[in-house]
This record gives sequence, C-alpha cells and structure tokens, in this order.
Amino acid sequence: MKYLKLALLPLSLTVAGSVFAGQWSDPVRVTGFDTQNEIVSFSKQLLNIVCESTGQIATYAPSVAGNTIDDFTKTLMLESFKNDQYISVYIDSCRSDGVAYITGVKTSATPSDDFDPDAPVSDPDL
Repeated sequence: MKYLKLALLPLSLTVAGSVFAGQWSDPVRVTGFDTQNEIVSFSKQLLNIVCESTGQIATYAPSVAGNTIDDFTKTLMLESFKNDQYISVYIDSCRSDGVAYITGVKTSATPSDDFDPDAPVSDPDL
C-alpha cells in the first residue's frame, strides 16, 4: 500500500498543478474583434504553455462554463483594438482545436515606451 501511494503521488501533483495553471501572454495588439463568433485576433502568436497551438487567435466565449469574462474585459479588448494599444491576455484553458480561452485582460505599455533615463529631456518651457 505504501508503494502504491508513492507511485500515485507524482500523478496527483501534476493534476493539482495543472488545474489552476494559467499564464499571461506577452504584450500584443488586437488586430481583429469578431463579436459574433467571439474571436479575437492578435498582432503576433500567443506563446502560451496551456494551449500549444493557439496561434494568433483566441476566444472569450462567455458561454463556456467557468469562463467569467465580463463586459468590462470585452470593452478593454475592443478599446485596445480601436486605439491600436497593447494588452496582455490571461489564458488558463483551451478548446479541443487548441484555440485559447481568454479569462483576463490587462493593459500594457508598448515595448518602445520604456523609460530611458539617459534620453535628453525636451521641455517646451525652456
């Protein structure tokens, strides 16, 4: 019995770790927003360990059990699409065809907007 418990221990740790696993994407721009099919397309491939083949699209499918996407989250994605801004999406599950389910969104600065302390300061009052 002791050996059986030791043999099953790695399996239980793997399942427990994957149940709550999720990941934020790198900053991406929304390039398409299809409200009818609940699909969002992005400027580059979403690199994610949860869904290996998600590509450049994801779904926010509010009808999926456990997906708590709300109007505010959809508004963030739509506004970033309209204003050509970067966002990061949280992915914790995927469809059978590998398309990721978006369960969270956060706004992000573009990689080129990083603060450079050595850059010259331009002050219009000088």
